[in-house]
Amino acid sequence: MTMTIKQATKNVGGLSQTDKMPSKSWGISAKECNIGSKLRASKQTTVCDGCYAFKGLMILPTQQNAFNRRLELWKTDRKLWVLSMDHLIKNHKPIKDAKFFRWFDSGDIQGAEMFQDIIELANLNPDIKFWLPTKEFKLVNIYSSQIPSNLNVRKSHPLINAHKMQPIENVTASYVYDEDKLNTLPSSSKVCPATMPDSNKKCNECRMCWDKSIPSITYIKH
Repeated sequence: MTMTIKQATKNVGGLSQTDKMPSKSWGISAKECNIGSKLRASKQTTVCDGCYAFKGLMILPTQQNAFNRRLELWKTDRKLWVLSMDHLIKNHKPIKDAKFFRWFDSGDIQGAEMFQDIIELANLNPDIKFWLPTKEFKLVNIYSSQIPSNLNVRKSHPLINAHKMQPIENVTASYVYDEDKLNTLPSSSKVCPATMPDSNKKCNECRMCWDKSIPSITYIKH
């Protein structure tokens, strides 16, 4: 029996579509972030302290239940999850038309198995560009040589107004800065247009986050 879009969507727990993003995304509760949870519990001021995934619509019970359902479905049957996600990426019109996909509009990689599944999906869909922001540096470093060209993994600096990170081969970077500190940025770092004060807070035609040729992107703190 051929899998339908409806069944595939059910098998992965649904997809997200935010107003800002030009594409669909798949994420889980930010409460599940391994590194992020440690950063939020630390005494340092980190980017995770003001995480948008702990605000607004993201914290509604219906949204949290959806996030939890997605993670549970992945844990229950990884093979079915990969098959279903692959079916959606190949056949769901919004993804086919956009040709861009984001991992983790909320949450982060849950370990090696999940990262391997994401890498597999990128290999299965070479015509789609994937973006994965993460703070799981050690995990990404182990598998960096396996990351395909259409999967842009951006390691996110945990601190605000900080720009030094150990480089990882085949991995790009992102940072968060206060607006009045932008003059301290290295010239090589591009500033996200959607975070500029006079912007409409949407990606519009910009696709820098997905672009591996841009090694460093800085987001202005909300």
